[in-house]
Order: sequence, then structure tokens, then C-alpha cells
Amino acid sequence: MAKFSRYTKRAGLVAATSFLSLSATAADSHVHGELQLQLVQQGATLAVRLESPLANLVSFEYQPVDAEDKLKLNQVVSQLKNTAWLETTPAQCDAQQVQVSYSWQSGTVEASEQSAHHHDDHDHDHDHDHDHDHDHDHDHDHDHDHDSQHASVTMEYELLCDSGEFGDISVSLFSVLPALKKVQMQWIAERGQGAKTLTPDEPGFKL
Repeated sequence: MAKFSRYTKRAGLVAATSFLSLSATAADSHVHGELQLQLVQQGATLAVRLESPLANLVSFEYQPVDAEDKLKLNQVVSQLKNTAWLETTPAQCDAQQVQVSYSWQSGTVEASEQSAHHHDDHDHDHDHDHDHDHDHDHDHDHDHDHDSQHASVTMEYELLCDSGEFGDISVSLFSVLPALKKVQMQWIAERGQGAKTLTPDEPGFKL
């Protein structure tokens, strides 16, 4: 949730401490069929953060390597970049900025450095600790496989609207992501804050 807090500050928005505390627990969850959606409003500007398991977007949940998997992911992300799925009335909004990040992008340099360091140690101690190093490598591979099976995507939007008057907000992500069953929605606006579980039958709330 700290990342969302920094994003709202870049957008010139101020989020209430109670809202951030409420979101901190929810944003850590990783449930297939669900995603987290947070919205902060200040005047005619909206900051939106979407966080989802990768499995909600595509039929796999690992870092795409081959061209086919990459194409599938890019197609869905392109759809999500178009904020037509977020319907606001009476104000009409357009995305000014969209940032996309993936869970496997974090720690890449550090992981590479650790791998190189381990390789040097392995060569140095090969004659003495061969069995020990072999077991360590096995555990490292196991952890990597486990992490790769829990990939996620985060998208952050800055929207500029034609007015600061908002009423009904509708989230039509369910038509974009067929595997999606629930959206854990949280918001803070000038009129107050709230949270609601959105479903295909009830995809909206009042801001």
C-alpha cells in the first residue's frame, strides 16, 4: 500500500490515514477470481490503483517467456489501459498516465548479483562442500518456482475529469476479465470514504 501512497502524492492527492490502514491488509491478498481496486479523488482528478493475480488476466500465472504468452498478456493489459471499464457520471474522465508493473520485475538485479556471488562461492568451495552447495541450489530453485506461480500485475492510473462532480461509478472489469468474480473496491473522496465488494450483478457504487 505504500506504493499507492507515493503515487497519490505524485498526483497531488492526499489520502486519509484510516483509508490507507484499511487498504494495507486487503492489498496483500492473492485470491484467484478477485482483484483489489483503490480510488482517490481530489477535485477533478482521480488516482486509481488496480492489483490482480496474473491468473485473472490470462490462463497462466507465471512470468511469460515465449512469444505466445507475452502476446496474450500484452493484449489484456492494452484493454485495461483503456479506462472505458471505469464509468463515471456525471463527470467524464480520461487517463493522463498509466503505469504497469509486474511482480517478477522487482529484485531482478539483486537476484542476479546473488546468483553470481553464489557461483563464485561454489567454485571456490567445490572440493569441500559439493553436497552442501547442491542442496542449496535445489532449495533456491524450489523457492523460485514457488514465487513464479504467484505472479501479479499492478496498474496505476491518473485520470483528469471534466468536473469534480461524481455520483455513480461503475466498474465493468468483469466483461474484460472473464475469470474475475469479485472486485474488492475501496475509495476516498472529498465527500467521504468507503469500501464495497463489487460483483457482475452489482458492479457499481456511489462516490
